[in-house]
Amino acid sequence: ALLLNEVERFPIARHFPTYAGVVLQRSYHLEPRGKDDDPADPIWDARLVRATAEFAGVRLDCDAEIRGLPIKINLSAPSGQCLALPRDLLAVLGWPWRPVDDYDSHWRSSIRVAKREPRRTADIEDKLERTVRHLAETLSQPPARFHARHLRERWRASFQRGIPLFAALGLIGGALSLTQVPIEDETTLKLLAFNLPPLMLLVFFFGFDDLPSIEIPRVPRKLKQHSWLVRINS
Repeated sequence: ALLLNEVERFPIARHFPTYAGVVLQRSYHLEPRGKDDDPADPIWDARLVRATAEFAGVRLDCDAEIRGLPIKINLSAPSGQCLALPRDLLAVLGWPWRPVDDYDSHWRSSIRVAKREPRRTADIEDKLERTVRHLAETLSQPPARFHARHLRERWRASFQRGIPLFAALGLIGGALSLTQVPIEDETTLKLLAFNLPPLMLLVFFFGFDDLPSIEIPRVPRKLKQHSWLVRINS
């Protein structure tokens, strides 16, 4: 009976917000917070775990089930079609948005959000709203408009993708520079040159919420295709 009261207290409108004409369907888990001295206060917290939306046939799926990690974003095309997307489609929104990667049946990305509740759910709701508004506007216009509207953000996203490569090159350069420093104790110098870089690389990779990809950043270019959806030849 207590759980039913909490479910009924949760507003239905929160499950189906509309942004830029697109309905975002959100699913939550009600989780107990433990005992509360004040019976007037709710004793259950709502944790957002999934969300979906559609943009003219393009489907967005969000998975926020795993606690403490970035949320996963999948973009998939209708049957018989495939998506032609730039990798920085979502990354132009800001540093928390990762580039999209092409898989067999969908494009995949992630968004960094707060790790702890209740701030995590509020952060997911805010970033999903920005994502839906961005996709609704972008996918409703020709691809060429994307480059013109987000040129500065595309350059920033390109630099962001190159950070793991720049950091790795910096560590290698730092290790090589150790061999050029005059020092009386060569044994200590060799120990630093060969053991410090691997330790720094471990610290570098474990500092990310997800495994970074080391790649050469590309110069943002105008999109040549005329549509975001391309029909698959059977």
